[in-house]
Amino acid sequence: MLRIILAILCAAFVAITPTLAIPNQAYGWSGLKTEQALISAGESANLSWSIDSADAPVKVSLAPGIGTVANSGSIVVKPAETTTYVLTVESYNTDMGVLLAATYELTITVVQ
Repeated sequence: MLRIILAILCAAFVAITPTLAIPNQAYGWSGLKTEQALISAGESANLSWSIDSADAPVKVSLAPGIGTVANSGSIVVKPAETTTYVLTVESYNTDMGVLLAATYELTITVVQ
């Protein structure tokens, strides 16, 4: 009986974990950067990011169409049209008991 009650309490705790949206540059998270925000059709751009904090990120992903990425890194993209890339970071902060979340957007404009 005690195991069942404990399991229910643990499940309830996980289900109600609050999320705190954090501002850009918080917690050492540099967001998404490029030096080629304007490119000609057929050219590529290098996107880079760095998520460096005491709280190990739970999830770092890049959209559209890229998916889960490392905490820090870069990727070369070659969009056929103007595209907005979105880096999403989620990290559980044990001191505050909240899930920290941040979204960074970067638009690569393609000139035809």
